[in-house]
Amino acid sequence: GVTITDTTFEDGNYEKLRFFQDATVTGCTFPETMSLDFGKEKVTANFNDCTVENASGVADVVYLGDIVEMGVKVYVDGELLVVAATVTNAAGEKGYYLTLADAIEAAQSGETVTILTEGPHKLPGFSKDLTIEAAEGVEAAIDMSKAVNLRGSEVVFNGLTFNYTTNANYIGLHEVASETYNNCVINGQMFTYGNPANFTDCEFNQTSTGAYNIWTYGADNATFTDCDFNSAGKAMLIYNEGDCSPNVTVTGCTFTASESVDGKAAIEIDTSLMKTGKTLITITDTTATGFAAGSVSGETLWNDKKDQTNLDVYVDGKHVWPLEPVATITDAEGNVTEYRILQKAVYAAVDGDTIVVIKEHSVKSTVVIDKDVTL
Repeated sequence: GVTITDTTFEDGNYEKLRFFQDATVTGCTFPETMSLDFGKEKVTANFNDCTVENASGVADVVYLGDIVEMGVKVYVDGELLVVAATVTNAAGEKGYYLTLADAIEAAQSGETVTILTEGPHKLPGFSKDLTIEAAEGVEAAIDMSKAVNLRGSEVVFNGLTFNYTTNANYIGLHEVASETYNNCVINGQMFTYGNPANFTDCEFNQTSTGAYNIWTYGADNATFTDCDFNSAGKAMLIYNEGDCSPNVTVTGCTFTASESVDGKAAIEIDTSLMKTGKTLITITDTTATGFAAGSVSGETLWNDKKDQTNLDVYVDGKHVWPLEPVATITDAEGNVTEYRILQKAVYAAVDGDTIVVIKEHSVKSTVVIDKDVTL
């Protein structure tokens, strides 16, 4: 190998120092315009007590591409340089970066950021349209313990694992324009904010009975295609408290609960605070296993938890909600109240009331009558 000691490479005289064999470089100073690269695969270079003029360190002048493409090992003061991510432009040209944050900062809208290491990585805030993906064979993880602001960005994620470790409310990609996930794993409880928010071939995992896999929340349009939801009794919540009327489409998905939560179906719907429009839920070729019957619907797959009518639910092409009235109660003043669920009529009745069943229908569970009424 080669040894270089106590040498100053003056600016203007040296543009590149290329190593063809193992090297130990000690106490040297490099100009910031200089490039340190390698002409042979598997070379190891050690830089000790070296400085770079007007730069933060030796890593700023090492050509990081050789670490990835040639299997070179570079140590700076004993620490191995590890390239965390690349950025690929439309022409196929790559840039190499030591952190995901550096890669995203350097990337331009429309470019692809590829993560090369497992992490976990912190996703920085940004405002540009990017594809962020895991390199082939790399199980790259994103730490989502806090919300990240993406300010109008359109983002596509491929093959990444997102760890929502806190299960806290409202954690997601705030202000994102659209978010698309392909072949991703989402651990913990996530909130969506993109319009649209699209998930294809994704796996959702939740171990807490007190949390969902996902709230569609800020997404006016959300699609889930061929996804697997593993939860501890409740998987998806379609809810917002603002001026919205989301369309949510669930196709070819599997919902599996390790235990049931009383009254909670796989897909819970709450439109009680949605002030405008009508929510559309379309569920096709989708199954739910291990869930309780919904508190209102009586179904294990879906439930309109607040018994609202400002939504339509379709399952395999059949309109299943809202139901037509099945019973009425007439009070002492002659006012008639209609009920779409017989048990709801029983709950509302008082001793001495007559509940009139006005439509033939089947019940999903036992109707409990605990008062003196005529049916």
